[in-house]
Amino acid sequence: MVMITSFDELRSIQTGTATFDLAGIPLTHSSGPNTNSGGSFDANHSINFGNQTMNVGINSVTYFFNGGPNRSFIFANNESYANGTGSVIRSANSADNQGFFPSAPNSADLVTVTTVLLNDVANGDIAAAVASAVSIDNGTDVISGGATIDAVVGGGDD
Repeated sequence: MVMITSFDELRSIQTGTATFDLAGIPLTHSSGPNTNSGGSFDANHSINFGNQTMNVGINSVTYFFNGGPNRSFIFANNESYANGTGSVIRSANSADNQGFFPSAPNSADLVTVTTVLLNDVANGDIAAAVASAVSIDNGTDVISGGATIDAVVGGGDD
């Protein structure tokens, strides 16, 4: 059983790191008339428990709509979670959060990136995995994809 991690739980871990990396997550047609649309992305996330920082990266994104040319973007959100409250859920889109897109998507495309940090309740592990999802809407069609990525945990004083 998994539950969403809270910021209080995250702050209870005071040393070490966790990384969440997965390449080639598929983007597939979700809605709209043009089913020949798709792509893929890599998710590269990390947590530094000692510094109380969290980095969310979506990169190597390649996507296309209706068999057209490939498009791409990069998403990067690096932040402190020292004062965070509630659940560790982050959602940002390319219209409202342009600063998170150092390499912006096509201006007509609305990209939404969502990450949710998850605890493994059965094993008592905080921040054991992250669910990472991307949705891209070009106004006619939507492609989307996501994956749950297990943590690789490192020790030591950070």
